[in-house]
Amino acid sequence: MGRLPVSTESGSTVSYELFILPKAQRQINALPNKDRQRIIEKINSLRQNPRPSGSRKLVDTDEFYRVRVGQYRIIYAPFDQLLFLLVVTVGRRRDVYERLRKKFSRERLLAMIADREH
Repeated sequence: MGRLPVSTESGSTVSYELFILPKAQRQINALPNKDRQRIIEKINSLRQNPRPSGSRKLVDTDEFYRVRVGQYRIIYAPFDQLLFLLVVTVGRRRDVYERLRKKFSRERLLAMIADREH
């Protein structure tokens, strides 16, 4: 989806590439227009700051964070060494955490990134 500048602690600028998994894109597309727009705005803000105020690292994971947008959650994984941000699922609170547990591991995410780079 492209690169936007990201400020670092040292004040220099780096770029994170944003990738939304196809399933997450379908989840976003299925939302009501007003909610969809708010989710898109929040995802775009993650391009500039992958760990904004209010984001939380998920318990029992090394890679996943969540950010709230009303009743919805965006679950994503920032990979700082690769300058890559992966949005893995979007949905209501009651759904996203179970979906995440069932489908994603660190190894699977890294394999997806590696496949995308080739």
